[in-house]
Amino acid sequence: AISGSDSQRRAGPNCVMGLFTLLLPLLFILTQSPLAFAPSGGAISPLQVIATTLRENQDQPLGDSAKTALRAVLFPGNLLRAALSSAPVVADGPPLDTADLWERSLELATARTSAYKSFDHQELLAAGSWCVVFGCVLSLVLRRPHVLLLFGIAMLGAFFALNGLMPTVQFALCLALPVTDLSRALTQPQPAVAAAGPAAAARPKRD
Repeated sequence: AISGSDSQRRAGPNCVMGLFTLLLPLLFILTQSPLAFAPSGGAISPLQVIATTLRENQDQPLGDSAKTALRAVLFPGNLLRAALSSAPVVADGPPLDTADLWERSLELATARTSAYKSFDHQELLAAGSWCVVFGCVLSLVLRRPHVLLLFGIAMLGAFFALNGLMPTVQFALCLALPVTDLSRALTQPQPAVAAAGPAAAARPKRD
């Protein structure tokens, strides 16, 4: 009974930490938070990289459903950036035009990505961004960090190192939190093995 209550007390903080580990990288992605800065001051955001790639791919234009999904994904980051950059000083300042932000989601997300073309190894940037985005979604669905997220973070880290970019705290957290969660899961004893210990000890030995 004591061991059961102890395990329940440990499960509470572990669940909270696990949820925090899954949601924080996804929050960074949806808000288009920069994962690295270039010496010129440009920021690297996976969603902005994907939006730039899709916008420049004129051979396969996006359909209406794909445009709507892309706008929905880009809208939170565009709204946050617009709110921070145009916060009214006075109470009667002009309100944000959310309809315009929605219609211009792709344009706003790619407004400051012209510096991406000057980087080397752009295939790492594109592949890493896609892996990070899908890795965050899969991690949330499976309720555990997915290896695709770590794979994407590793590719982005290699890209940052090859181009002399400065990673941000957000990038460090996207790397550290899943690694910590995976290492904790590997080091914890399996419940079946832990439960079998007392039962095996109480079982009488046969001659």
